[in-house]
Amino acid sequence: MLNGYHSHRQVTQIRAIIWSGDAMATKKRIQNSFIILLAVFYILASQQLFADQDNLTAFINAVLIDGTGAEPVPKMAILVKGIRIFKVGHVSDMTIPLSASRVDLKGATILPGFFNSHVHAAHDERKLKRWSRGGVTTVKEMGNALGSHTGLRDRLLKDNRNARLIIAGPIVSNPGGYGTWHVSSPKDAKEKINDLIDKGVDFIKIGIEDRQGLKSWPLINGKLVNAIVETAHSRGKSVSCHVTRSKHLVLALDGGTNSLEHMVYDELSDSMIERVVQEGVFWVPTLELWKNVSEQYGDWILRNAVTNLDRFVKSGGKVVLGTDFAGFNAEFDPGMPITEILLMKQASMTPMQIIVSATRNAAQLAGVIKDLGTIEPGKIADMIVIRGNPLTNIKILGEVKMVIKSGEIIKNEFLDDL
Repeated sequence: MLNGYHSHRQVTQIRAIIWSGDAMATKKRIQNSFIILLAVFYILASQQLFADQDNLTAFINAVLIDGTGAEPVPKMAILVKGIRIFKVGHVSDMTIPLSASRVDLKGATILPGFFNSHVHAAHDERKLKRWSRGGVTTVKEMGNALGSHTGLRDRLLKDNRNARLIIAGPIVSNPGGYGTWHVSSPKDAKEKINDLIDKGVDFIKIGIEDRQGLKSWPLINGKLVNAIVETAHSRGKSVSCHVTRSKHLVLALDGGTNSLEHMVYDELSDSMIERVVQEGVFWVPTLELWKNVSEQYGDWILRNAVTNLDRFVKSGGKVVLGTDFAGFNAEFDPGMPITEILLMKQASMTPMQIIVSATRNAAQLAGVIKDLGTIEPGKIADMIVIRGNPLTNIKILGEVKMVIKSGEIIKNEFLDDL
């Protein structure tokens, strides 16, 4: 028989062995469970990866002009995932999943989709499709009767073949002034601008004008301009001011406008140019408008506007491309605004400056630079493809062969051109 001491020691040893066995079994169960979890995670991750790859499109062998002002880069690839740009890099450095669709651009040039940042009468499906097919994937409508236009805008935006539509609603002015949304006091301005924004407009436009030809209007005052701008900015909305003559620029600048719509066609002082540049205000010159006006009222109007734009650009001013499409009783380019582009070139803007004015600068002014305006990872994939180099021949911007909007190819004449 075992004595008490040996019995206790042996029982302790037996318990230790049992506990050790339990621990080992538990450890093994934990290891097995971990392996199973890893396997499940790998399967789910793989399924997600393959699902994502099924929605990938790689545009390869392109010369990239990304809209930032950087020099063109050859042999580039842009990997698009869904509606957004996933990766941008040199073809030799990028791993493209086998399941991704490939579009070989064979040395063609790819750029961001262009903006036309000053148009009218844009709530029209036919016009929006013509713009997008021409390479203008976003337009800004600069004043129209409000009515049901915000609802119509939202319906038009559901069709990806339409150009994006950013709207101001009606032009804001004083009673009897140049516009249709009249404000009579700073308090009234605050209420009515908030009302416009609540109705869904994307930005605010003020009419600062007292005479055009034989027409005249009472001029809006500084207190109203200040109240309009202050209210819009407090709601995160930008403000654009219609100004055609130099003497009215101070009203817009004192009020804190984000952009000046139309290059002035009279004498523009160096000090005023310097102020606009220093305050970082964008200028939308609408030279195509002035070309059309000049054909009826004299070449001096366009000549002065071109000269003023030349001086503004040489002083370091920020320009945004816009034409005033349908803002005057004359024909305007319906797709890519090639007339405006050539007139900007006449004003000594370089091809790269013109491209930036229609891409990055336009997106900054519109408040959509996080999503549009340049070809960079994370941006919405709005892109256009042309054959040749627009930096040596700007006219080829009028010959867009492919349009990609929100990651979808909505126009493809590229293969027909090979």
